[in-house]
Amino acid sequence: TSLPGLPVRLRLALLDRLFRAMDSQDSRVLERFAAAYSGLGRRGVSRLPGLGGKAVLARVALRTVELHAHRLGGYWRKQIPPPPATWTRLLTTFREAAGAGLLTRRSRDLSGSSRTTIGARMARLGLASVADPYAWEPELYPHLQRLLDLLAEDVLLFPASSPSAFAEARTGRFVMDVNGASGPCPPGPDSAADPVPGEADWWVLDASRVLDRLRDMDRAQRLGVPADRIHGGLPGIPEPARRVLMDRLAGHLRRERRRARPQTSEVSVQLVAGLEPAVRFCFAWRRSAGADHRSLNARIRLQSEVGIGGRTPPGQSTWKVVERSGSGLRLRAEGPLGATLVGRVVITIPPPYDAAGPEGPLQAGIVRWQRNEAQDAGGELGVELLPGSPRDCWCHAGREDGSRLPEQPGLWLPGEAAGWGSFLLPSGLARHGERMTLRTEEEQQVAQVQAVEERGVHFDRVTVRTTEAN
Repeated sequence: TSLPGLPVRLRLALLDRLFRAMDSQDSRVLERFAAAYSGLGRRGVSRLPGLGGKAVLARVALRTVELHAHRLGGYWRKQIPPPPATWTRLLTTFREAAGAGLLTRRSRDLSGSSRTTIGARMARLGLASVADPYAWEPELYPHLQRLLDLLAEDVLLFPASSPSAFAEARTGRFVMDVNGASGPCPPGPDSAADPVPGEADWWVLDASRVLDRLRDMDRAQRLGVPADRIHGGLPGIPEPARRVLMDRLAGHLRRERRRARPQTSEVSVQLVAGLEPAVRFCFAWRRSAGADHRSLNARIRLQSEVGIGGRTPPGQSTWKVVERSGSGLRLRAEGPLGATLVGRVVITIPPPYDAAGPEGPLQAGIVRWQRNEAQDAGGELGVELLPGSPRDCWCHAGREDGSRLPEQPGLWLPGEAAGWGSFLLPSGLARHGERMTLRTEEEQQVAQVQAVEERGVHFDRVTVRTTEAN
């Protein structure tokens, strides 16, 4: 950027061509290019008079925002929180561009294939941030990006010029301090997101129209409208992933700031992750009542040998309970975490592990988010605990043509009312109104699906009503 005698526009074109030729996603390379564009904007563009200087400055600022967005996306794909310095540099560029009146100037993006604005790019990035990038399975993440591209045009980004912008906050509205070092968050009383005169420069990210669009798209899908008539880009997302994405994205955009302070804890728990491993563990736990931990593991291995389960017994990992709330746990572990557990059914085993039984009952849960640390130093999980004591069972599900699928593992969570409860079964098997047979050692019941509570990549969660089989 400091080549003597080379015009600013040529320096900008040279940087663009060099970036496209390298086609690198390395965080250090992106940081170097972002610094080069920022330096070009500060040193060179000021020499250009009038509208020409504004146009080049808008291009430089857009490049810087795009590169920092690439860096954030790289961290999010690995489920690693980005360093605060990345947000600081991004928000500084955005604040300076807003002060220069450049947010609505259209320029070609880094790929050179389309024209966009700094405001639109920040709105798309803000939407990705409030969608909680740590709460998606790797299988869904590419489809999530495509859906966010379709919905970004409905996001509004505007300055909170008065406290009324916070008082009028509604579902789907988030706030962001461009003098800070973090992304948008839900507003709330007595929280870090409340405006402090003279200390913060607040902007509002309004995604309420995205919620309206998701509601309209869901209604159209239920009425059988073809995907290409709902939106031209929707057929590129597979139908099973489409429904999961839309339901969960709407839930993230409706969330409010947590107001209750969670309880801290110093205990640890063990996790058994995966639906079928959880079913096999619950079976072995019941059959090993009063036995020690070694006998329990022997029974789990025996299931594998006689063909009741898979070839390998379920792995157990120990996690420290950092926080405990009414709905779940925040867990932490040191060292490499292995494959992501987001979207997995888990069984939590309270201590002690080497006595006749735990201090508390087994509980079933779902991993809602995972945040890793750089260099495999450790990470955290957010686990939603499900009500009811989990019971292992196996289910037969029928089909409209009279055929029956092979027996599948499931977890039965009895409700307060007799005959009602939640049931966890492999993904894709649940349909509203469908009848299935639930088999345990003691009894066999016929269950009818009353409602599909949640669809996921690895499981479906349904509300069922049971009756005794003839």
